[in-house]
Amino acid sequence: MRNLMKTGLFRLKRQKAFWISLLLMMIFGLVRTLSLNGDPDSTLASGFFIYVMILGLVMAVFCSLFIGTEYSDGPLRNKIIAGCSRPSLVLSNFLLCSLAGMVFCFGYLISALAVGLPLFGGLGTSLPILLETAGCTLLVSCSYAALFTLINLLNSNKTVSAITCLLTALLLLGQGFDSLSRLNQPERLQIVEGTPEGEFPTAEWIENPAYLNPQERKVVSFLADFLPGGQALQLSWMIGEPAHPQPVLALYALIQILIFNGIAVLLFSRKDLK
Repeated sequence: MRNLMKTGLFRLKRQKAFWISLLLMMIFGLVRTLSLNGDPDSTLASGFFIYVMILGLVMAVFCSLFIGTEYSDGPLRNKIIAGCSRPSLVLSNFLLCSLAGMVFCFGYLISALAVGLPLFGGLGTSLPILLETAGCTLLVSCSYAALFTLINLLNSNKTVSAITCLLTALLLLGQGFDSLSRLNQPERLQIVEGTPEGEFPTAEWIENPAYLNPQERKVVSFLADFLPGGQALQLSWMIGEPAHPQPVLALYALIQILIFNGIAVLLFSRKDLK
């Protein structure tokens, strides 16, 4: 395992996709922070963690290129022939992709802080909340790494894996948007009726047909909290007190990591490498 990690770290440092992804995240942090400077109501904390929204897309591309090279160039098969166990290959690839994801997060944060602190003169919210949210975003990056490691290890075609990972990331974000928008629907809607000129309009309150009943709300809320897309969107919007308890999001991210890695070990151990 130690040799796998050493080899993987060496390959990671030589991977162009890693450095390009890191550079893009740092530029995003710089541009995003500078865009807030013209708004007098904004602080450095305003959308500070918005990077987690695009993190899934960045990691989808990176993981596909990083792990896909193992298949296309043959090192993965050679490692198995040399005696490396398949579970250790799953774990090493997951750890390397997780490390890359966390580096991407830190790249954005360092860039945003370097520009934002001189501009705004402070964080704009309490440090514990920022640290808790940052920790959750790191766990979300690890859950994405586990998911994309699973997808890539089960598909030897680098192009197909990349497309599958990108579509999965987009679907998860779409599911998150849909779940959160349904949860934010008001219980009642106000209908304003037109009146003849000179008279006051009349308003009527009606039940909102899109409002979720208690059972539906539990299911949709669970999906928004459990899946990476919903987690990413919630963490992106967290300023001040979180809308959902962050320990819950962190726990769900850990559960995802265990599930995805468990499935990867189970299925990859049975996969016939041609």
